[in-house]
Amino acid sequence: MGTTAARPKAEHCRCGRHVFVVCTGEECRRRGSMDLLRELQFALEHSEADVRVAPARCLGHCGLAPAMIEDGELVGAVSGRRLRVELARLGLTAH
Repeated sequence: MGTTAARPKAEHCRCGRHVFVVCTGEECRRRGSMDLLRELQFALEHSEADVRVAPARCLGHCGLAPAMIEDGELVGAVSGRRLRVELARLGLTAH
């Protein structure tokens, strides 16, 4: 009975708060995490959604650099393009 009322994950994510934590450790910075952080900050400033963006000193997943946590889930090897696709999927825009 509960499964018929459940919403798909993508739809659920669209309507709530979104939290992004971007690793700013040495390896992640070297691979572009500061650009991702700036892009997320831009999306935050230009969105009416409840978006939270925060840097983290190190997430401890240097092999996945640049890494971030999106709504509680670790995401690795995040490119600018991949971030823009994800922001669009969530109904947020960065540019």
